[in-house]
Amino acid sequence: MAGCVTNFDNTTDYFPAKVQVDDATPAPEASKFSNTTVFFNIPVQNVALLATTAVSYLEMLGERVAIKVVDTEWLVSSPCVQLGLEKGEIISLEDTNMTLRTNQLKSIDLIFSSYASDPTTANKTVITSDVDDPGPLNVSLVLFLLTK
Repeated sequence: MAGCVTNFDNTTDYFPAKVQVDDATPAPEASKFSNTTVFFNIPVQNVALLATTAVSYLEMLGERVAIKVVDTEWLVSSPCVQLGLEKGEIISLEDTNMTLRTNQLKSIDLIFSSYASDPTTANKTVITSDVDDPGPLNVSLVLFLLTK
């Protein structure tokens, strides 16, 4: 296949420039942002996934433990997340009882979704695109929010 890598050295770091995030970095000065700007503590401890594609992001970052709630759990292909659902470590988001759904999301720090957020969770929802390449800016946002 043209364009595919067929020869590489697995002992070579082809991406030597790494991003370093300091946990002690202070929050930006809120007065420099609009009143609707939301700041997240990093790393995020409790995440809800309303889009199954976000499972892979968290797993690649080694942050699967942050997943607390998933929607459309039957579409999640990760065996580790499926095991978490079986053990009750991860819960399935309620679809019909809106009061229960709201309560399930109260302790969540950040919600990844591929569609518009509910007004009660708008200040903690990150909308991602499941059908388009998210581009480097959106990928870096995910990495920034979840990196220790």
